[in-house]
Amino acid sequence: MLFAGTTIVNGNCVCLVTQIRVEIEIGKVHKQIYVASQNEEVTPLKKKLNDFGEVLTNMIGVICVL
Repeated sequence: MLFAGTTIVNGNCVCLVTQIRVEIEIGKVHKQIYVASQNEEVTPLKKKLNDFGEVLTNMIGVICVL
C-alpha cells in the first residue's frame, strides 16, 4: 500500500489505484479539518483576540487623529 507523496528509492513496482480524493487517508484528514473550520463557535481565545483587536484599532485611530 502506497500513499500519495511516497518516495521510492530503488526497485520496480506495478501499482493499482484503489481509492481517490476523500476516500484516501489524506482526504479524510482534509475533510476533518474542513468540518472543524466550519464550526463558528466563539472560543475564549477568539473572544480575547477580538477584544484586543478592537482596543488596538481604537488606539491606532486616536493616534492617527492626533
